[in-house]
Amino acid sequence: MNIHEIKRSLFKDLINPMSYLDDKGFIENTQPDSAKLFGSSLYFYCGDKEWKVITPECRVLSSTVNSFIYPTHVLTLDVPNDWKIQMLEQLKCASRIAWEQKLLPMTSENVDTFENFWNLCGKPDMLTLEQHAYSRRGRKKQFVNLFHRSKEITGRVLLQPNAIVRVSIKWTLSESEESGSFGWRAHFSSGIDIYKFGGQPFVFRKPWTWENLRGKQLIVPLYDSFIVKTPALHVKNVQGSMIWVDIQKDKTNDFVRAIQSLHKMSKKTEWDACLCIIGTKKVKVGDVIVASIFPKIQGDSILWYTRKLLISNNVTRSAKRHCSKGASVCE
Repeated sequence: MNIHEIKRSLFKDLINPMSYLDDKGFIENTQPDSAKLFGSSLYFYCGDKEWKVITPECRVLSSTVNSFIYPTHVLTLDVPNDWKIQMLEQLKCASRIAWEQKLLPMTSENVDTFENFWNLCGKPDMLTLEQHAYSRRGRKKQFVNLFHRSKEITGRVLLQPNAIVRVSIKWTLSESEESGSFGWRAHFSSGIDIYKFGGQPFVFRKPWTWENLRGKQLIVPLYDSFIVKTPALHVKNVQGSMIWVDIQKDKTNDFVRAIQSLHKMSKKTEWDACLCIIGTKKVKVGDVIVASIFPKIQGDSILWYTRKLLISNNVTRSAKRHCSKGASVCE
């Protein structure tokens, strides 16, 4: 028997031993059919696999995951109501396994019916997960795995409020020797899959280099979006919410070259000096603006929209110059 035949004969309990490379462990099992007691906690299984549940896409309300500011990782999610109802039904079915097999010693002695068992059982907030951030002796950090588009990004990003995620969780049913109470608790399992990062957009400032940008897609890795801070730009033309700025000024040369290089890198047409204003602010010819702008690809061109806009008009500038000559003039 050669080494390959020995390997096949010994390691035949896993149907697809390399599946983790494809799914990262984000597989949802069916309803559990067995449970094992470790210490004072019950762990549930589907056949020979640990019972796992994947949340739907939900919004992050708060997170300390992988920040290591506190002794625990805590993640609170805004999960849909229908998923909460469905999850409670699954927990009730799993609780019946614990009740029928008398797997919680103290509780089994004191509770006579399953209905009483379920009524007394602690139900979790839907949904808060908690895990120790450090090893028992506090010497090693224990990370929660983070993924984005099938790639692991653990340690490279922190979860922000309003991020959209799916979480792989496992449930345990525990009883307390001191109080005699018992209930369900959710734990991190395979990790967190991030769909949208939330938080503030990435900011490009002078000298406006694009090394952090994936050119054709206009994507900054680990961010949902980005903005570009402009220098002072002089308005040449206005048509409704669209303005055209003077790109021949010496002080704007670096900015204009950077924007044109971004268009070229994205294989789009040259920038025509146009900005689209979002909001109610009014701009006139001759005004000077400073803006935070973001791009949108439309066909073979890139349109730039304002996220923030500061306007300095002729009246304001002349008043400032007048005041600079002396306080008495301003009075």
